[in-house]
Amino acid sequence: MNRRALALGAAMVLLVNLVAVALRAYAEAAFIAAYGKGALPWLLIASASGFAIATIVYDQITRRVQATGADLGLIGALLIAAALSPKLLDAGAPPVAIVIALAAAPQVVGLALWNRVAASVAGRDARRMLPRAGAAVTVGGVIAGLGVAPLIVRIGATFIPYVGAGVLAIVVVVYLAQGRALAAGGAPGATAPVGASPPPASPVRTLLRAMIVVAMLEGVLATVIDLQFLGNLKARYSGDSLAIALSLFYGGTNAVLLLLQIAAVPRILVTRSIPFTAAIHPVLVMLGYVVFAIAPTFVNLAGTRTTDQVLRLATTRTSQELELSAVPPLPRARWKVLLRGVLYPLGAGSAAILLYLLGPAVVEKPTALAGAAIGVAIVYWIAGQVAARRFQVALAAPLGITGTRRIDNRIDLETLERWTEAAGDPDLRTASLARAALARVRVDATDLADHLTHDNPAMRSALFDQLARTSPATAQSLKGELVAAIAIEDDDRALALGIKALALLGDDSGIAVAKNRAVVTAEVADALRVAELALRGVGDARAELGGLCARDPQWAIELARKAIVAPDVLAGVLAEAAKDPDRRAGALRVLAHVAEGPGLAPLADALADGDPAAIDAIALLDAAGATHLAAHIATMVPVARAIAARALSGAPAGIPLVAVLLRDADPEVAYAALRTALAIAGGGSALPAEPIGLALEAALAALTGYLDARDRATAWTACARHELDLAARRCVARLLWAAAVEAAAGGRDPAALTATARHLIGGRDADRRRALDVVQELQAGRAEILGVIERWLRPAVPTEGDAVAAIAPHDPWLAQVGAGELADLEPTLALLRKPALLATVAGPALADLARRARRELVKDVVFHEGDAGDTMLVVARGALRATRAAVAGAVATTRTIEVGGVVGELAVLTHAPRAATVVADPDAEVIAIDRATFASAARRAPELVLGLSATLAGWIAPNRPDLI
Repeated sequence: MNRRALALGAAMVLLVNLVAVALRAYAEAAFIAAYGKGALPWLLIASASGFAIATIVYDQITRRVQATGADLGLIGALLIAAALSPKLLDAGAPPVAIVIALAAAPQVVGLALWNRVAASVAGRDARRMLPRAGAAVTVGGVIAGLGVAPLIVRIGATFIPYVGAGVLAIVVVVYLAQGRALAAGGAPGATAPVGASPPPASPVRTLLRAMIVVAMLEGVLATVIDLQFLGNLKARYSGDSLAIALSLFYGGTNAVLLLLQIAAVPRILVTRSIPFTAAIHPVLVMLGYVVFAIAPTFVNLAGTRTTDQVLRLATTRTSQELELSAVPPLPRARWKVLLRGVLYPLGAGSAAILLYLLGPAVVEKPTALAGAAIGVAIVYWIAGQVAARRFQVALAAPLGITGTRRIDNRIDLETLERWTEAAGDPDLRTASLARAALARVRVDATDLADHLTHDNPAMRSALFDQLARTSPATAQSLKGELVAAIAIEDDDRALALGIKALALLGDDSGIAVAKNRAVVTAEVADALRVAELALRGVGDARAELGGLCARDPQWAIELARKAIVAPDVLAGVLAEAAKDPDRRAGALRVLAHVAEGPGLAPLADALADGDPAAIDAIALLDAAGATHLAAHIATMVPVARAIAARALSGAPAGIPLVAVLLRDADPEVAYAALRTALAIAGGGSALPAEPIGLALEAALAALTGYLDARDRATAWTACARHELDLAARRCVARLLWAAAVEAAAGGRDPAALTATARHLIGGRDADRRRALDVVQELQAGRAEILGVIERWLRPAVPTEGDAVAAIAPHDPWLAQVGAGELADLEPTLALLRKPALLATVAGPALADLARRARRELVKDVVFHEGDAGDTMLVVARGALRATRAAVAGAVATTRTIEVGGVVGELAVLTHAPRAATVVADPDAEVIAIDRATFASAARRAPELVLGLSATLAGWIAPNRPDLI
């Protein structure tokens, strides 16, 4: 922002509007006095036509000469016209010519000079500062409106044009000074930011088409209101009193506008989206006219006219100004002039011609005219919303955000049956995926209740299994149909699952059906035995539970929930089963559903180790299990909680646990839970609003803490400050993910917010600024989100205070770094940050990797091509040279790995032999990271695996043309 140029520009447009208001009151009074009330439509036609003609002439001139020369010529012409107008009127010049010269030309001057103001500010600064610059315009109107009236009383209306000519001479001086300020301090609003992506042509064209319609409708609405107001005013005043009344009205209107531009409008523009601000003007005009239609008094009409005048300038014009920010800089200034100087008066003139053709009687029908105005306002509102939405598209398009996703949850019956059948598949993973699909489309298995006697036994088995897993209330409603189906069931697997479903409902009729069969298979016998244990307490509970962990963990979960064994005995049985490879997966599933206290230790340890069986146990949680584990998850270490949070992304039933993890004190756990919550919400499942709101507030508080620490961390080491910067960057993403989850929970598309997060934390500066503008348009009125992100984008402001205290509640690990408690680890951390692979990994995960890695001196040949290996090396000192032998006719390749470079990446992903021979410079030093160390870090930061894969692909592909 060029503050000097903005201040001079504000002074310039203040003076111009002072002149414009004074000359308009003088010209309109002269016209009405000369032609009478019946010629009012011609006044509007003359004003609109003169404005449009003058604008077209100005546009043509600026396309051939520099804008500076055209602006000064226009100001000079207006100065001469103002000075000569009284004499011309006395000489018999037609008042209509005076209206064109004194009412229309100043508006063109105002548009031309406003482009100079807009050139001094850009981006989100424009949302704050342009309304305040507009307030300067309003001050000019207030001074003219309230100051000219006393002058007219004392010396007559003829004096006004001479005062205007004198003020215009001052405008020329300020114009030249503002031009020098723009040349010295830059014109950010008139040039594209360095590195900015050009907006695609198609969204810009559609935006401009919509804005053309809006500008014309704006003129139509203003004309209808003006005609009715001026007609009523003429009926009450005449002569100098009419000029005084008009002057006072314009002055009062501008006084109200001034208050809005100073106090309300800047806040609205930085907290609300353009669709909201664009709707304020038409909606309130509609309400004003409704009041007038009910009680058609002059006071109500004046209130409606004031509402139109004030809000058109306070909200509509400022929102249009921002909408044009999506247009490239060069045509933007021209379109500002054309929209307001040609298309707006074109709409106004067309409306005036139509009203003239309808005749003077139209003014005598206030209710009918009010109804017409309301109709125009409705269409105007619709067009404004279309333009605002197109602006959002055009604004986001350079970032690759091209539209919104629509989630279609509709599926056909055949697909539903197929998924239901798969949900009963013996393979747990297949069944889990099918159940997740059914949950995402919000279809309960009981929707296929009439299929309980389906011809396909696999379908019946699947439905019986689903009833065993669904809520007791839902299953109970189908108990009668289930009992009838089991009574005639002849398939062994379906019968076994039906017995299980009935037993879980407390019904033992399935036991009788099984005992009456001539031949009882092993599968049915197992179901019969467990059902009797569950319903009648018959059997060895310890042995049965241990066996079910391998055969049917779901049965084991239900038995454990019935508390048929004491809690300590249950914990011992499950802990023992978890040590058995055949029963481990099932035991961990049961633990996830029912364990608490020390009994949860095997699952917590398995999660911390990244055990796939433990991850599956979390992914397969049902709603009751998720609710139970949510009460005990806090006892696990952060890495276990983070892994659990990620595992829930495909488990819609895990929402109660996700809700708890969203509020987790550890930032990485909360971040993982946010990503999971977004995946669940994107799949169509409902998330509770309270934990989402708390997660967003926690992210806001954390980012504020990071920024407070940044301002106070002048004494921190370079490594600590770098870790603080990275943590703040990740917290920005966390905050926007929280906003995206809130949007998804509210039924809005979250994709654009997540995309802006990527651009904010990793894009070019120009794209980051644009991304912040997109956030402005997409967030739900939370000014604090925009404020804290904008503060993050600005440089730190050194202040006094304890940086460690500011960050400790939000990031204990970073507080340790800032306090110097990890000083011995900082050199290794700084070196590990150099490779792109590790540059953005969360600090705690990288610190864990740094502790486990080894620093080694190497020399000569480090390893040969074809050697076995399980370690990658980060160069800490010196250099390494990797040479690959010629393959398939290709020449041998050699690359040098400098400090911060990585070699041997493939070794930590696979057991493949070394792909090159690596030789070290004398006294080279490396940080060695073996497969186990990397795997441990990857459990805390899964993006490491993706980053490593991308790194390998980028290095291998150019040397392997056979790879596609």
